Amino acid sequence: MNTSRSLLLGLTLLTAGVLVGCSGATKDTDVVLVDKESNGYKTFQNSCAGCHGQNLEGRAGPNLQHIGMKLDADKLTKQIQNGGPGMPAFANKLDQTQISELAAWLAKQQ
Repeated sequence: MNTSRSLLLGLTLLTAGVLVGCSGATKDTDVVLVDKESNGYKTFQNSCAGCHGQNLEGRAGPNLQHIGMKLDADKLTKQIQNGGPGMPAFANKLDQTQISELAAWLAKQQ
């Protein structure tokens, strides 16, 4: 009985650690999204927020807060078009204008 309790406690702690570890980068609760009137923002909300969160905080997908400090619009365009580890490609889901506007909007998120 004592062994099964220890095993259960160990599995519980392991599960909690995995969930915390998979939550992505630190979330900036004071992040301010810029250019929320743009088509890129609208595309993000309609096509990306389900995985990346309404405020780029990350959910199933990684945190994208301050992504514009890490990737420029060209690199973001390629990522959106081709996808990547765990991310589907959007080349056949969004048209080129939507992809370009989305990448430009994300690049402004400094």
